[in-house]
Amino acid sequence: MKKIVVFSWVVLLLVTGLAVWTWVNLPPLEQYPVHWNGSGMVDRYGSKMQVGLALFMMPLQVAFIFAIFTFIPKIEPVRSSIDANKRPYNYIWIITMLFLAGVSGFISYIYANIQTGSEITKFPISFLVIGVSAFFIFMGNIMGKFKRNFLVGIKTPWTLTSDLSWDKTHRLSGRMFVGAGLIGVASVFITKPETALYILLGLIFVIAVFALVYSFLVWKNDPAKRN
Repeated sequence: MKKIVVFSWVVLLLVTGLAVWTWVNLPPLEQYPVHWNGSGMVDRYGSKMQVGLALFMMPLQVAFIFAIFTFIPKIEPVRSSIDANKRPYNYIWIITMLFLAGVSGFISYIYANIQTGSEITKFPISFLVIGVSAFFIFMGNIMGKFKRNFLVGIKTPWTLTSDLSWDKTHRLSGRMFVGAGLIGVASVFITKPETALYILLGLIFVIAVFALVYSFLVWKNDPAKRN
């Protein structure tokens, strides 16, 4: 765990440094794009200070996630589940930190390419969809390895009171996450980027609803369930 903590500190420092560098090197414009709509078009502008607030939200998010991953093992009520979930937990910790670092780099790239006297007119949604899809593929591959615990995973009343419901829900949902990620990547190349984003968001919603219903159905037919 010490190595992952050091790695997380390195990511946090890099993201913070990148935010500072990006903000300091912004070109002198009267207004900067600060929000894009679902089609990738700028729909709100703001001052350099507003851009700074947006940039420094990423280091804050990284620090928050870093703290959560650090303290979850300390407050897990089922102590035996800590060792049982050590490897997949560390894997997700690393992937999440890398994902946040990638998002930070992506945002900095956008602002680093603003040219004086011009504006960003299109947000590269396709890169966002591919990044999120890749994250789901990685997460889906590890979900089935999680053992029942109270703080990480798909936690419904039924997965928490049935080992069978927990295992089957995570294994099947993990495959569905991988499938959603693959569909997300493929949709970028066969449809419009904004359509691909809506497809990915729709798949996430479907998986969430499915996991809720499926976990109940498995729990209902588990003779070893706890009421």
